Amino acid sequence: RWYPYGSKIVSLLDILYNSPCHRISNAQMSMFLWVLKEMNVPETPSLYGFIKIQGTLRRCNGVVTHQYKLAHGNNYYQNDVGTIIAHDYMNPLVCPEICHYPEIPDGPVSELWHSHWFQKEMDPNMLTPMYVAANGIQHYYVGELAQLRTEELVLPICWIMFQGKLHAESFPISGLAKICNRDEDIILVQVSDLMRNFFDLQHNHAIPPFEGWISASHPFHSMPNALRELAQGDPLYTSFVDLFGNDVSGNKSKSWNKHNNLYVTHRNLPRQILQQDFHIHFLSTSQHASVPEQIEGFKAQIDSTHAHLVRIRHAVTGQHIRFRLFLNAEPMDNPMQSKASGHIGGNSNCSCRKCKVGGTHREKITNNSYNSLFYVCYFHAITVTLREVIVQVSQACTGVSARVEERQKASGVKDGYTEPWIANLINCARALKVQDHTRSQESIYSELMDWVTNNWDNSIRTFVSQVCFDPTQDTPVENLHTVLLGVVKYIWYKSWSTWSSAEKKQYAQRLQATDTHGLNIPPIRANYITQYANSLVGRQLKTIGQVSVFQVHDLVQPKVLHVWRGVGLLMALLWIPEIDNMDQYTADVDIATANVLDLFSILDPTKIIWKSKLHLLLHASGDTRRFGPLVGLSTESYERFNQVFRQCSVFSNHLAPSRDIAHQLANQESLKHRVTGGWWKTSNEPKSTPRGVDTQEGDKEENVTCQWVQAGVGVWDLIRGNADIWDTLGWNDSQPERPVLRNGVHRC
Repeated sequence: RWYPYGSKIVSLLDILYNSPCHRISNAQMSMFLWVLKEMNVPETPSLYGFIKIQGTLRRCNGVVTHQYKLAHGNNYYQNDVGTIIAHDYMNPLVCPEICHYPEIPDGPVSELWHSHWFQKEMDPNMLTPMYVAANGIQHYYVGELAQLRTEELVLPICWIMFQGKLHAESFPISGLAKICNRDEDIILVQVSDLMRNFFDLQHNHAIPPFEGWISASHPFHSMPNALRELAQGDPLYTSFVDLFGNDVSGNKSKSWNKHNNLYVTHRNLPRQILQQDFHIHFLSTSQHASVPEQIEGFKAQIDSTHAHLVRIRHAVTGQHIRFRLFLNAEPMDNPMQSKASGHIGGNSNCSCRKCKVGGTHREKITNNSYNSLFYVCYFHAITVTLREVIVQVSQACTGVSARVEERQKASGVKDGYTEPWIANLINCARALKVQDHTRSQESIYSELMDWVTNNWDNSIRTFVSQVCFDPTQDTPVENLHTVLLGVVKYIWYKSWSTWSSAEKKQYAQRLQATDTHGLNIPPIRANYITQYANSLVGRQLKTIGQVSVFQVHDLVQPKVLHVWRGVGLLMALLWIPEIDNMDQYTADVDIATANVLDLFSILDPTKIIWKSKLHLLLHASGDTRRFGPLVGLSTESYERFNQVFRQCSVFSNHLAPSRDIAHQLANQESLKHRVTGGWWKTSNEPKSTPRGVDTQEGDKEENVTCQWVQAGVGVWDLIRGNADIWDTLGWNDSQPERPVLRNGVHRC
């Protein structure tokens, strides 16, 4: 009943100790245990015994924490992203919500899998490559011949949902031997019409010889699909994650204690669910390793799931499945997105990380260059960024820093990971020249370039070469930092900074009297807003952005009022959660954005030059087509999760904070999984084998017995109907129904 705790009191203490929203210290836990012992509560453990139980639970079903040692000398610890996403598949509350296939929406566009990028532009190799027939035996893969019930042959290239049913976008097979490989020849086949897969056709000798070839947009040149061998007979799915990086203070006080953090979310889940703290997952933190350096470890984990698929028990079907991970997007604040994409930053000559607009200040004040800031220029590409980084490394080998700086200013490329290596190379070149004045610059250059070639993987950031991911384009425009903390803040400062004390008081009275019916905002604190007008946060700027146009009509100049109107209309468009007509919507966003830029240029022309966020608005419509409604990429939920991290930072041992905080938050992930009915595997595998995730090699080991288990029914009964417990776990929606809890265990 109380598995894996052994008693009710230990399960209660575990929930108390590892609750994400109410972290307590060891000293506080020691006092709680003392009180329980004084009350003669049976089976109360000592603090040492309780910590020992925590270690046992971590080894049993915890999240694996990896140590990474960087060539720069920085060490950090990172939780295993494969185990974290596996928890979603093994949790009966979360697993039914996972969407595996893109969808042609029969209504408004509201989710990531409704986007044009998922349906038409994404490499089919990244999507879920197979479909399991209703009999549970036949597996149909993309790039493999299949036969319909009409005995026609087709070549599926993508699985897609349409009108609530799964279909296969397929190339028809013309005659006996030729593939109709034009995109306009693609047909939509309902999966229930499929009768034989590739192996069935092969067994019946029904595969014709080929004369045609598949178009370059669908590069399947061999059968069977290579992923079939990796899956080893198990269903194979693809999961996408969003990566958030930020620098956060580890203190609750105003004293700045910088930590570089990484969080992830599972984007196969609906947008509404992802707004809950329950589905924000901590990866790593470090006071020394930068976000680009930590991303290198994350990339290594992502890539490892491609070669060694993660094998787990599906919470709904009870069958073994495998999955792999891909990175979808990096919704961060603008400076961090620039670092992640190898961009020099928003205050540079080339101020846009997504396109090549820009120039020197002297150039920008000319008519042609100034006019170009109102349009999207040629897009950046990560391949071009990588070539530029290589050129900068080559220039650093000459020992002349001015050459590197000129390249960075001219191209707008400055990779945070490679920058320390560039500085080291410049210093080494100068030191070699000082040691031997007779050496030529060519010999020094040749020696350093040989060193770079031999240490290529350490000196060049491999993350820029992530498969099917371009950080220059997959860093979307983000509403909080670009609109609220950008455009709204600009016009808000332009307004209140000119008001007298009487005008501020009048505005506060009007703002406090605002009828908030129909507005999904917290109660308005008008006096606070006017008193701390220069220090407002996102939720306060979100309020004044919606209502101020009705309060400032006689308090500002007409030009300022026009900007308020334009910004209010743009906000209303960008915060739409469902889009009925994508073409019409993106056209409206483009017009509203152009109006805002025109109005700002009338009010203050220099804003267009110095404020790169205004130009970034031009990319909002393109990002909406690529990722769906931008509210689904908002970072408010990540920023809110900083509270959970900060509590763990305050109560860490402060000796090895990266490791200690990673362990604490890994324990919280495990607690959420245990108490909500999630499955995990117990076995007699060696301690070095990661727990909770069964890899394909682990099944081949001899003398290994493993069982899939859940927490006892008593654990679920503790939290059932207790809204406070669900809130501490970060599940803020209505309490879910009781998951299917089975007595006993299931063998692998």
